[in-house]
Amino acid sequence: MVKVKPVFEDQNVLARLRIVLPIKFGDISISEASQQTSWSRTAIKNYINRYDEFGVEGLRNRPRGNSNPVSSDNEDAILGLKRERRSRSCRKIRDILREKGIRFHRQTIWRVLQKHGEQRRDPKPLKPDKDFEYPEPNDCWQIDIMDGIVVKGVGLVFLHSLIDDNSRYITGSKWFTNKTVKSVLEVLKDAFDANGLPKHMVADRGTQFKNNLGPGLTQFEKILARLDINTIFTSKGHAKSKGKKERFYRFVQEDFLQEYDFESLEDINSKWKTWVKWYHEQHEHSSLNGSPPGERYARVRKRFSPFPLDDIFATVVERKVRTNATVSFRKNVYIVDPVLIGQTVELRAFVNHVRIFHRGVIQGTYDARVNYRERMLRQIHIRIVKKDGTIHFRGKRYFVGIHFYKRRFELMKKGTEVHIFLSATKEKVFKVRRRYKNHC
Repeated sequence: MVKVKPVFEDQNVLARLRIVLPIKFGDISISEASQQTSWSRTAIKNYINRYDEFGVEGLRNRPRGNSNPVSSDNEDAILGLKRERRSRSCRKIRDILREKGIRFHRQTIWRVLQKHGEQRRDPKPLKPDKDFEYPEPNDCWQIDIMDGIVVKGVGLVFLHSLIDDNSRYITGSKWFTNKTVKSVLEVLKDAFDANGLPKHMVADRGTQFKNNLGPGLTQFEKILARLDINTIFTSKGHAKSKGKKERFYRFVQEDFLQEYDFESLEDINSKWKTWVKWYHEQHEHSSLNGSPPGERYARVRKRFSPFPLDDIFATVVERKVRTNATVSFRKNVYIVDPVLIGQTVELRAFVNHVRIFHRGVIQGTYDARVNYRERMLRQIHIRIVKKDGTIHFRGKRYFVGIHFYKRRFELMKKGTEVHIFLSATKEKVFKVRRRYKNHC
């Protein structure tokens, strides 16, 4: 039996009296008492109420803990229910005891089980893994982006790829330095162009594929819906649903990335094409009984889109032609026929390819990487490469390469420089006052 101290020998009671009584007599306020003792105002008010109701006895510490201990018979009942079925939770044991007229909180049941080392639940028996694959090639593709890999000499790169579920054939793939929607759609379109359309497409819940605000809102989902492809999204935390892709990525890291040295992103993609050809034709795939993926995929019946993929993948917007015969789109301007001034045209853009239509008739194609605004401000000249690999411009010759013989190039003079555009992103720059005798 616990011995209780006399009330005026309890130091806690005396400390509280020294605060409560001055407040009752009006010597200090509750706020001042709170500052002196570091007790909260709520605690001090509680002591005053307890003193008013129970007197000095009300200032004693209130008993805590197990005021209603569990009897040995009830402990045995709790342990018996747990040992009968190891998977039973405290809630389940509480509900069973209630049916017998015994009422305990589930936390009390947990403390009893912890006291005897019985608080753990046995894990539920796992269902055996069952390998599954679609019966025919092109029944289902899996699309995914491999986690970023830092490649020496290149930096951080991401592999975008699509794999046929039945044959493990790589229907589309490319390395990028990003994992944007634009990159995903570029690989997707190339795959559809080369290998037709699948019936189903499996993807994870990345923002490139699925929008958390609602179904069918991403461009990826809209494109697949237009092509009548059923989209399947993997469940959260269920990594086994992408097992084929994960095994493939591990193989890529071991057999491709660690085998070659790379100088640039273009070099990675060039060597990747060679590796993919070997993978399709010679790799003895263990899941295919040693056959290469290309052998099984060869029997596929390809289904192609009845509509142009350029139109299905394109972002379509309308613009009104300005008085200077241009339209603006994504911080660039495009020149159109002056007869269209004041009329509305339709722009269809995909990746870097922009087409302009008016009443269903194409008016021109453009490369979004070209700064047409700058070209408008400067005069563009067209020249044809001569047999000796040079271009003649304003009495001078500029060497671009013999292999460009008969090619037409655009020239633009910028101050003391002549820029010769070899493509949308590549150009050669020559100084006007410099002589190029070694090449001419």
